[in-house]
Amino acid sequence: MKKLILLIGIIFVLVASIGNVTSAAPNNSQCLSFKVTYNASNYGKIQVGCQGLNSGTCVGGIIDIRPGNTKTLNNCACPYNTKLSPTVFKGWADGCLYVAKELKIIKRTDSNNRPGIGLKTPINSSCEINTNKFTQISSGFYKTAENVCGLNKTEIPIPIQITCPGPSVTVTNTNTPTPTTPVITNTNTPTPTTAICPVPAKVTGIRIKCPECAPQTTPTAGPSPTSAPTSTPTITPTVTATPTPTKAPTATPEQPVGGTT
Repeated sequence: MKKLILLIGIIFVLVASIGNVTSAAPNNSQCLSFKVTYNASNYGKIQVGCQGLNSGTCVGGIIDIRPGNTKTLNNCACPYNTKLSPTVFKGWADGCLYVAKELKIIKRTDSNNRPGIGLKTPINSSCEINTNKFTQISSGFYKTAENVCGLNKTEIPIPIQITCPGPSVTVTNTNTPTPTTPVITNTNTPTPTTAICPVPAKVTGIRIKCPECAPQTTPTAGPSPTSAPTSTPTITPTVTATPTPTKAPTATPEQPVGGTT
């Protein structure tokens, strides 16, 4: 049982080392390198990789890169034996850079099982990559064009630009008030009311003086306080006429009968 657990552990270590061959292998200036600058619109991390050989340091590999970063992928192999002069085409590797969302190391059965690059997760099909540098292998899986692939002992700058459509966003402005017709109420306008004339209090015992009338009379007392008058009382003053004095006639003395005495 212990031997089985140990064997499984060794297998996991080997798989991990294959998947991260680039980071484990030291840089060798005799190999091909790619200096990658990655920019994107509405997309995130991707992976780039290259083919390699079964032995030596030019074993290829895969690295992660995020938008806005520049990284160098070292230890890639090319299709020529550059140790010979002139160089001889061997077809050991294609000397190209591979791009996808996620890549994986595969064995190239057409090249003595040398390390190759396969697709694990493609880039979204709605996204576009700069086609002046890349050709499409399958949907979301790219490699550099043949004129961009390189030879050992060289470093090739590769710009990657991925553009994806952004999410559809519907903006609702909840702060915009619904237009309404204002209603203006003039609070200073008085409310019309029906005027009510107060009933005057009943007045009794009034004396009316009439300087041109004689004698002075006292008006007839008003109605009882318990009942309202039905009509305005008419006051008729009583006037007593004073006779104008006349002059008495002058008496003539009476003469005695029979003459003077």
